[in-house]
Amino acid sequence: MRKRKQNFVKANDIEMEIEGDESQLPVTSAEMKNRLIIRELAKCINHFANSYKNDKEKYAFIARVKSLHHLLLSSTPSHIRKKTEELAEEYKRRIEEETKNIGSEEEKEKRRLEILMEFAEILHYQNIQIIDNSKMMEEEIEGQIDVSDEEFIKAVRQGGEDVDARPVSLVP
Repeated sequence: MRKRKQNFVKANDIEMEIEGDESQLPVTSAEMKNRLIIRELAKCINHFANSYKNDKEKYAFIARVKSLHHLLLSSTPSHIRKKTEELAEEYKRRIEEETKNIGSEEEKEKRRLEILMEFAEILHYQNIQIIDNSKMMEEEIEGQIDVSDEEFIKAVRQGGEDVDARPVSLVP
């Protein structure tokens, strides 16, 4: 059995383990953060999938979603952050109201976990949308668009013809 080589990268005094091909190592701190975010999202999805009837996975899902949320705060629009804070306060009040009349600590914790799981699901889907709309999901393309090409100008301006069949000329 071949042992997988593990690599360590250091950026801004943070050492992070990177698996895989050395040619794919992140160069900047931003790349490291993007990889961490994508890895954290993958772990969230995995915990969410395994959380059915498993309290340990629910706790793990909630913790991972919170950490991912904090990693994404710089990419989150301010109006979304404000709504999320309001929603968090609403769920906090709901936990207090719904658990104050429960007698046993075990039942209180079970109900608290159910409510936290509801909030974490909302936050999870919000995190996915933020990642999908962030700069880290941009694709790099090569080439230049020849904006003096009449066919291209017609295609951009919706010239009334079948523009899907026409190739856009790229100047190398």
